[in-house]
Formats: sequence, structure tokens, C-alpha cells
Amino acid sequence: MVLRLLFTLLFIKSLTIYSQIKINEFSSSKGFIDENGKNVDWIELVNIGNNVQDLNDYYLSDNVNNLTKWKFRNQLISPNEKILICASGNDNNYVPNHWESLVKAQNTWKYWLGFSEPPSSWNQTSFDDQLWNSGIGGFGYGDNDDNTTTNSNATSIYLRIQFSISDIADLTHLLFHADYDDGFVAYLNGSEIMRSSNFDVQTPLYNSLTNSDHEAVLYNGGIPESLLLNNGQLSSLVFQGNNVLAIQVHNTSTTSSDMSSNFFLSAGISSSNFNYQSLPSWLNPPQINPHSNFQLSSGDKIVLSSPNVNVLDSISVPNDLTNGLSIGRSPDGNGVWCYFDNPSPKTTNGFSWCYEGIISPPSISVSSGWYSTPFHTSKSTNGLSSVYYTQNGDIPDVNDQQFTTPIMISSSGVLSVKAFPNNGVNMLPSKVVDRTYVFNQDNYNLSVFSLVTDEANLWDYNTGIYVSGPGASTDYPYFGSNFWQPWSKYTRLEYFDASKTKRVEAQVDLEIHGGWSRAEPQRSFRLDAKSIYSGDIGWPVIPEKPFIPDFNNLNIRNGGQHTWSDKIQDAVISRIAKSTNVDRMAYEPCIVYLNGDYWGIYGIREKFDEHYVEDNHGIDADSVDLISREAALAGSNDHFIESYNLIMSANVNDIDFYNLFQSRFDVDNYIDYFTIQTFIQNMDWMGIQWGLNNTKLWRPQSDDGKWRYMLF
Repeated sequence: MVLRLLFTLLFIKSLTIYSQIKINEFSSSKGFIDENGKNVDWIELVNIGNNVQDLNDYYLSDNVNNLTKWKFRNQLISPNEKILICASGNDNNYVPNHWESLVKAQNTWKYWLGFSEPPSSWNQTSFDDQLWNSGIGGFGYGDNDDNTTTNSNATSIYLRIQFSISDIADLTHLLFHADYDDGFVAYLNGSEIMRSSNFDVQTPLYNSLTNSDHEAVLYNGGIPESLLLNNGQLSSLVFQGNNVLAIQVHNTSTTSSDMSSNFFLSAGISSSNFNYQSLPSWLNPPQINPHSNFQLSSGDKIVLSSPNVNVLDSISVPNDLTNGLSIGRSPDGNGVWCYFDNPSPKTTNGFSWCYEGIISPPSISVSSGWYSTPFHTSKSTNGLSSVYYTQNGDIPDVNDQQFTTPIMISSSGVLSVKAFPNNGVNMLPSKVVDRTYVFNQDNYNLSVFSLVTDEANLWDYNTGIYVSGPGASTDYPYFGSNFWQPWSKYTRLEYFDASKTKRVEAQVDLEIHGGWSRAEPQRSFRLDAKSIYSGDIGWPVIPEKPFIPDFNNLNIRNGGQHTWSDKIQDAVISRIAKSTNVDRMAYEPCIVYLNGDYWGIYGIREKFDEHYVEDNHGIDADSVDLISREAALAGSNDHFIESYNLIMSANVNDIDFYNLFQSRFDVDNYIDYFTIQTFIQNMDWMGIQWGLNNTKLWRPQSDDGKWRYMLF
């Protein structure tokens, strides 16, 4: 295998020809926020020549055996210019040359005041709106931001505007902006694209009100909420020729003092042609970068090839590149390869120090585990570094105790060590190494999680996630406490199976998990494994489901609000439902140590998200619609809204009603779900105790995909 890899790399090297386009920098551990707000891997190219280069039909790959894996499309790169490719796996090579407005609020719109329900096809292109009123947007009253003042007795207004697309192939993206007071639902050619989050109903009627107010922002210098649609999304929403943008706007009360509606639709244009309207002065469109159809992993080889598949440049991805680091050339384009602790995507590498590598982590003589007698543990290094340590969970730095002689270990706790380069060694510090030592305690044949994190992450009065903090209410469940905040903290972990064998070392984000059970002294945790750290938790930690070899995230539960009486109620219900058609979270008891302290018995539970669907049903996580009571958690809720409308408008006595229902919902799952919830008398569910709660559904994004309920 080694000889084959060496031959392949030498073969690639021999094929490499001179090019003015070079790989200049990259990161396989995220570090760039894309236009959708996602943290992604990235690759930077630079033009070291004197001429503009057209990258059309150039190739980029992470696989020496598939050099044409991803292809550029119509992108120019000027001398000394740097371009960035998001290695996200999302495969989108459409990059706008510029942006134009298709629709502005100040255009002339058709409108219907909401004193009655408009015709059902009002948001379709085929609808005849000649009888509707016309006016210049925005529409409303009371805020002095209205070009067309409407009747304040109308709690809703319906808007339509037609626009034409001359060349659909010239559009790369759509960008929708909504400036509103108080709520809205927007449609393109009849398909919902965006809505405000303050509706209690899926299909607002003309007299529906929002459950909270929302103030418009443009008139006060703010930037409206927005939605970005890529080329793949827009191709199913708009067409060559005539299109319609339709919006319904709703107030929060019948006596509201104001109402606003200003909406904009812009497009990214791939050519240099100008066919539409200029952008509003306040609108700064997002910076769009191409997305490759692959992500970067240790051991990959990034290869840039010409249109005739000649290798122009290449570089291997090392296994020690971690979050916050990149590898690049210094100086740009022609220099040696360096490690940077100050990554510079799309800018020069000249301001980043060029490190030769990363110090190897120190070896610790005594492994993590269970012990009955005290011992000394020592360290060994490659001689290029000095080692520092802590015993409270903190990541060591050079201000901590230096590890020079063996350390006596006589009680349960953790030991964290890190190597720092000696003077004259141009390398970055090592990763931290953690050891967990347990004395005179048994695991009782339960698996064990040892969670190790900086003390301040847990106990700091202002920022610690486990404490009440400065904003805590005095009444249970102590809303406003730190443990109610959506905070996450970087944490290292060791996982031991029931035989006390260590199976996993990982880095995760640690969060407090749960509802009112957060207020219990023993709080639940969520372990969120991310590719910016060590990736998935790589072990089948739930033996009941050995077919799941790794987990993207886990909930480590205290047993819920009834933890004062038992810790297994949820687990028993899950076991009862095991042979039914519901989706349920498997359960496995475990023990948790927190910075070396015994923290009690917990239950390992799966998290209901798109990764659960992939693990349990084999459906790609990116091809799932998952919704909760609030919103879509993955994919879209469009199909559910459509299903709701169809079912609610159908006659239940019609012979075809059942066929309609079973075409939209998994009937066996539906029956079992509601039977179980009724049987267990779940009070924290269907509005019995305090409104709709603990409800999720999912479906595969296929033509015949049906909705399934999740039991929790």
C-alpha cells in the first residue's frame, strides 16, 4: 500500500506542468463562513502570472484517481488575484458577475385589502389580477415608510407583482429581502419561499393575526431579513419569461398603530449584461464563492488540473491540521509550504508567520483507567519541546506547571498535558493530551464518558454553562440562568466501554440539554461532534444499535424532570416502543465523570435530527425534511404545509380521503405514535399541559416521501 501511494504521488509529480495558477492555501478544518453562514473547508488559488486567466473547464479534485472530479465554470482570475473555493461538498460552480434587482418595493404592485379571503389562486402566475388595486410599494400605514397608505381597519394585505426573466441561464442566485410589520408569507410562482416566524397557523387566512409584533427596519437605517437561493433552488422556482412574486402581510392586532410591507427580489447575473434594475443603495449582496463537490479530509491530495487534464499543482492534506490552522505558501504562489496559525483566506499570506510544522504530542507513561493504588506517571517527547500540565481540565499553557519529573497520582482526577516548542524551534505547540484516572470506584459494567473542559466553561459566574449566573430567576425552573442559554463549550472526552476499555478520544461542543430538567442539580448534556474538531464519535456507544458505528451527536440525559423519583421512565417507554413503527431514541445507561469528578448515572440517547434519519433509515442527511413545532430543522416544511392544506380542505367522508392521507403520512407510524402517546399519558406533548411540545416529524425528500412522527 505504501509503495503504491508513493508511486501514485511520484506519478502525479511527474505529470505536473508549469502554470500561472497555483494552490496557495487551504484548510481541512473549516475556518471560512460561506454565503449561507456555514463554516466550511476551503481552498485558495492565486494567479502568479501577468495575464487574466479563464478557469472555465479547469478541474479541482481531492482524489489522484479522479482528476476531473469537480469543474470550474466561467470564472476569470486576474494577476495576483486570489479566489476561494468552498470545499463544502455542495457542488455549486455558479458565481455571479454582478447583481441586479428583479423587483423593488418601489415598483408598482397589485394589492388586495384583507377584508375577505382572496381567490385561492391569488399567488399563481395564471391568476388574473386586473380587478385588484395598483399602487407603489411599500404598503401600510403609521410609520411614514409607506408610498401607498392602506386602510388601518384591514389587518392583512395581499400583494402581487409580475416580472420577466429574459435569460434564466444567466441567473446564478436569487436574494429576497423582507422589511415588514408584523408578519408575512412570500411566494414565487405559487411556491412558498419564506415566512416570518410569528404565525400560530400553517395557512394564515385574511383575518389571521401574528402572535407577536415585528418592527420594520429600513426606515430606521436597518437591513431587512433575507433569504439566499442558489442556482439549484431557483431553477425550480422561476422560469424564462413571466413570473410573479406574491406576499401576504398580516398585523398583530386589530388595533395596531402601524403596518409596513417592503419587499425586494434580486438576482446574481453570471454575464456582464445588464437587463433589469439597479440594486437599492442599502443592499450589499453576499460574496459568493464556488462550492466543490467534495470536502477535505486527512490523507486527501488536492489536485488542480487544466482543461486537458494536465496536473498544474497539488498538495497533500496532513493528519495534524486542526481547527484554527491552515497550510499555505509563503510568499504567495511560489514560496515554501507552511503551517499558519493566522489563516488568510482570499488575502495575502504575507502577514502570517510561516511555521515548519506542529510539535508531536507528548507520550504519557500510564494510560487512562481504573486503579487501586497510587502511582507515578512520566512523559516523553522528541526533545524539541517542553511539557506543561494541569489537573483541573484547563488546557495547559506555558504559565502552568512544567512537567519535569514524574507526577504522583493518588486519587481520581484528570491530567492534561501539552508540549510547547523550545527556543529556536519554529513549530506550533502540540495538541493537548488528556488522561482520566479513577481510584477505588467501579463502573458496574456500564460504559463511561469522561468529559474534560476548562473550569471556567462550567463554573464561571458569567459564562459557565452549569451555573445559575447573574440573570437567574428565583423561581423554578430558574429561567435566565446560564444553564438556560444556548451556549456551547469546547470539550475533550474519553469514552470507555463496559469492560473499562478506552474506545474513543474526541473533541466536541458541550451544551446543557433539556427543558425544565435543566433546573435539576444533575443536568443533562449534549455532545455535538463537529468536523472542525475530531469529527464523529467513532464507536457504537449504543449496543442496541450496533449498525450505527459512529455518532454526529449524542444526548447524555439525567432522566428528565422525574429524575427525583427515577432515571429510566423515558428508557422504559423507548423499550416498549421498540417493536412498533415509531421512530424512537435508543437508550444505554452510562456513568459520567466531569473533570475527573464522579457525576452520576446518565442515559445515552440519540438526538432526533437529520443524522438520526441517515443512521436509522439509510437516507442521506441532506435529503431529509425535518420539522418541529417552530420551524423546519432540516430541509423545508413546504410539503407539510401543502399536505395540511390538502387534508384540511378534503371531505373526510369522501371515498378518496384515506388514499389522500396515506399518500402524505406513513399510516402505520401515525397509528402507533398516537396510540403510544395516549397509552403512556404523555402530559408534555400535544398541548395537554402547556401547549404543543416535543413534536417532530420527518420525511425523505422524494416524490413518494411520507411524514413520520418521532417519539420523545
